[in-house]
Amino acid sequence: ATLGQTSTTGDREGELTAVSDAEPSLTEIKKVLGTFEGDIMQTPPIYSAIKVGGQRAYKLARAGKDVVLEPRKVTIHQIELLDYLYPKLTFRAHVSSGTYIRSLVEDIGSVLGTGAYMSALTRTAIGTHNLADAVRLD
Repeated sequence: ATLGQTSTTGDREGELTAVSDAEPSLTEIKKVLGTFEGDIMQTPPIYSAIKVGGQRAYKLARAGKDVVLEPRKVTIHQIELLDYLYPKLTFRAHVSSGTYIRSLVEDIGSVLGTGAYMSALTRTAIGTHNLADAVRLD
């Protein structure tokens, strides 16, 4: 995650807007991350593949249409701080199906009061498939 700015798409591809240059302490970061563990209500990003009225939300959003998505319950089984050097925050999350990490990052930035967007994502496992067991194509 990158703190201090928000993005129209929730990631670095969108239009960035500065929110705050306040640098949260490591203690604040750990406290806020901990508040997201368990069942939470999460609003999916408008640039997602969720269908709204039979059309993908991202297509409507790109066409300039208003997209309203309802919050849904997801579970953050575990969230672990890996590294923090402002403005970069790196964490590992074990989440339920349907969880949007872009939304999780935005919510973390909102609670911190700094804003945040997802600047990188590596999916390390899905179901029984694990990145550590992957075979390189070359």
